[in-house]
Amino acid sequence: MTGPVTETANMAPFATPEVRSVFEEWAKIVEDEIVVCIKKDLKMRPAAIAEKVKLSEQSVLFFVSKLLREGRLKVEEFRVAE
Repeated sequence: MTGPVTETANMAPFATPEVRSVFEEWAKIVEDEIVVCIKKDLKMRPAAIAEKVKLSEQSVLFFVSKLLREGRLKVEEFRVAE
């Protein structure tokens, strides 16, 4: 989905205010759903969140990084991928 998100960003200058508004509303709903998932299970993995919100894992990571930048989520632990 990051491909389509990038494509959408490239098309944004051509979008009407109505289209931008609808996209922003959808993105806010997705972000809120991700926050709810994490509140319910602090150890929930991105793949499980993706399944719950019906998006790809890459899309979930996109939204998680946005939520981190905005301060809506915080990182308290890191693990090395094996």
